[in-house]
Amino acid sequence: MSHPHLWVKISITRGDSEFISCGIWFSDLRESSRLVTDLPPNDYLALLNRYFDATAGAVMAEGGEVLKFIGDAVLGIFAWSEHGEDLGIRERALAASARALREIGALSAFGRPLEIGIALHLGEVMYGNVGTEERLDFTVIGRAVNQAARLQGLTKHLGQPVLASAEFARPLRERFLYQGAHPVAGFEGPLEVYSPRAGDPAPARTRE
Repeated sequence: MSHPHLWVKISITRGDSEFISCGIWFSDLRESSRLVTDLPPNDYLALLNRYFDATAGAVMAEGGEVLKFIGDAVLGIFAWSEHGEDLGIRERALAASARALREIGALSAFGRPLEIGIALHLGEVMYGNVGTEERLDFTVIGRAVNQAARLQGLTKHLGQPVLASAEFARPLRERFLYQGAHPVAGFEGPLEVYSPRAGDPAPARTRE
C-alpha cells in the first residue's frame, strides 16, 4: 500500500519538512533495564527483536509507518487518507494495539509475560529530515509527538497497557473509559486520557 506522503523521503533535504496531520503511535517496553541487565546478551537481543516484531510489526500490518526505534520504544504514524480525517486512522491504530498486545502476550522473561505501554494520539507534526550533513534522520517532531510520549509514560502509572488522548478518543467515546486528567512534564495543563473498554481494541484485521 502506498503512503500518501512517501515522496517526501526522497524529495527533501536537511531542514526541509512539511506539516501533516496523522495518528501517532508510541510504545515502550516495561522493565527493559532489568531485562538488559539480567538476561544474557544474545537472549536479550532475541527477545527485543521478537518484541519489535509484535509492536512495529502490528503498526505496519495495519497500514501504519514505523519511523523510529528509540532504544526499545517504537514511534509510528497512521497517515490521513487523501480525503482528509476519517475514523479509519483510529480503527487501524486500535487494531494495531490489539494485534501487538496479543503477540506480546506470547512473550515472557523470567517466567513472567512481557508488558508494554502503548499511547495513541492524533495531531499535527513536522514530517521530514533532520540531523547533520553526514547523518540524516527521517522522522516526525512537534508538540503532538511529545504529548504521545508523555501519554505512554502514563500507561505504567495508571496500570493500563493502552492509553489514548482525548483527541484520539473523541469520536469513539463509547469505546473508551475515562481515566482522568493528569499533569505531565512540559505541558501547562493536565492531559485527559482514556483506555479502551474491555473487548476493545477490536480484533486485528488481515490487510490485503
